[in-house]
Parts: sequence; C-alpha cells; structure tokens
Amino acid sequence: GGVKKNVLPQSATAIVNVRILTGNTAVQVAEYITNLLKGHPVEVIYEPSYNDPPSLACHDCDPFNWLAGSVKAVFPDTHVAPGILVAGSDLKHYRRLTKNAYGFAPYNLSKKDKDTKRFHGINE
Repeated sequence: GGVKKNVLPQSATAIVNVRILTGNTAVQVAEYITNLLKGHPVEVIYEPSYNDPPSLACHDCDPFNWLAGSVKAVFPDTHVAPGILVAGSDLKHYRRLTKNAYGFAPYNLSKKDKDTKRFHGINE
C-alpha cells in the first residue's frame, strides 16, 4: 500500500465497539458480525473485553414495588419507571447475590422547563 490518497492500502483494520443489549451475548454479536461479512475478504477476530449484559430485573414484582414505594414516600408526585442502562456499572457485582438488582438514576424533570426536550440536545 501507499501513502497517497489515490492508492489503495494492502490491508485495513477496524475495531468495532458495540453496546450489547440485554438478552444477547458477546459471542452472539461476534457471530452476527461474522455472518454479516461472509463472502467478503474479511477476517473477524473476536476479543472479549466485557461481561455479557445481565438479565432484566423484574418490574412487576414486590422488590420493584418496594423501591418505587420508597421513592414515592419521599417524592409523592413523582413517577417511577423501569429502564435499561446501556453502560457498565458496579451493579454487575450484585447480580451474583440476586436476580433482581436495581440501579437508581433519579431525574427531576420539569414540564414547565421542558427538560425532556434537552436530552441529547442543547444544554444537555
């Protein structure tokens, strides 16, 4: 390969960084990418670096209702909703103790201030 813009290199390397959704595994994602590139002169090398995502904790059960009740006892006009954190956290260490380990991400959103319009936008 050359260093000029109009000369194609002999080889290229790409690193693919993915966020694995709950219910999938790193191996499944690697297999998906490998299958996607079948028929192309590409070698896929899988280098695991993270744990698979945990299973979802229940949100229609007593443990979630207890947590929601505690929040509502302090903030009676609030809404408590389940969600998925697509990032790493220390919560993975508690999954060995229970299948229902909950993270907590409080947001104080105001309709008056149009806070929800700021997600991934100006003044985020």
